[in-house]
Formats: sequence, structure tokens, C-alpha cells
Amino acid sequence: MALQGTLQNIAGGIMLLVLRPFRLGDFVETSALKGKVIEVGLFATKLRNTDSLYLLAPNSTLRNTSIVNHSCEPERGQENRCGCWQRRGYQFGIANTAGNYFLRPRVQKNPPPRVVIDDVAGEKVTIKAEYWAETAQ
Repeated sequence: MALQGTLQNIAGGIMLLVLRPFRLGDFVETSALKGKVIEVGLFATKLRNTDSLYLLAPNSTLRNTSIVNHSCEPERGQENRCGCWQRRGYQFGIANTAGNYFLRPRVQKNPPPRVVIDDVAGEKVTIKAEYWAETAQ
């Protein structure tokens, strides 16, 4: 029984080395784990999460789960939301938010950031900023 688990981890390691869904230094996420890839071994893959804790994921588990690689593209689309009150001048909030994103060095200028009203609930206005940014290394 223990040999079967070991063989599954080896098969998973070979599949990860051949398919290369991620590389060293990539930030990846599964349903159970999230972190920066530190080491890809034959039996397991070592990740470091945002709390600087090391996670050891058996390769058989990684082979059988969906993996999101946040680092594989040089840029990625993102969106943020913030709320403001209508009586406090939500137009100022929109202009201020738009100006803030245009000044960020990693935010792409083309296509330009887009700031829109996402929701209105009573006196509260939710502003959404959509933009493309360089992937952090």
C-alpha cells in the first residue's frame, strides 16, 4: 500500500516535470494550497506561502487537481472595488480612483484603466476599477 502511494508521487513528479504547469519562482494556487514554487522534486513540490511558511505538496495530489499559475503571463487583468457615499461626492471618488491607477507604475497605460460605477445601494455607491498590470516577480 505504501509503495502504491510512492509510485503515484513519482508518476505525478514525472508528469509535472514533463508538462511544466509551473516553474521555480511561480506563484501557484490549488484548491488547498497557495504559494511560490521553491522546489519541484520527484515525490513532492515545495511551496512558500505569503506567511513565509513552507508547504510540501505530494506530486500525486498536484497531478490530480486544478492548478492556477498566477505568474505565467507578464501581465494580468485585475479589478478592485471601493465604496463611497453619494452625498460626499462620488464623482470625486471616481476621478480620484482613476487618477490613482494611472499613476501606479505597474499598471498598463494601454488599454487604459477603466473606472465605473458598479453598484448603487441606497446612499452607497460602489466604484470598480478594471486594469491590466505587470505580474509581480
